[in-house]
Amino acid sequence: MEDFVYRKELANPRRVITPVRLMNPNAGREVLTDAYWDTGAETSSILKMTADYLRLPVLTDRCSMSGLGGKVSGRSLLTVALPGDVRRGIIVEAFEVGELPGDFDFIIGMDIISKGDFSIRREGEHNVLEFAFSDDFFHIKV
Repeated sequence: MEDFVYRKELANPRRVITPVRLMNPNAGREVLTDAYWDTGAETSSILKMTADYLRLPVLTDRCSMSGLGGKVSGRSLLTVALPGDVRRGIIVEAFEVGELPGDFDFIIGMDIISKGDFSIRREGEHNVLEFAFSDDFFHIKV
């Protein structure tokens, strides 16, 4: 269905970065920030500073993983929503990381990407991301 497709022209053909809304409905907190789509990451990650602001519940205090964002300090539960004309969300567990190598606060990993139909294609001079949502995503009223 066309209603369930997020479409974004990418500013940089080498990096897939889009805005996302990160939310903790229980604390009544949310933040609109940028996210990096990483098909090489099994699990999504959130900047610890952003997780602290959102007052996310920590499900696991310590984890023994390292990767793009360095060592992780725990796993948090949060709602991730894609803004724009489409308002779809999903609840995920994300690793908290002390720093990320870029101007984004969240990494969208395969735990989210695999829940939809992800594609990047060339349209004229631009790369365009399309993400078709599955039934795993729910509608968010704004």
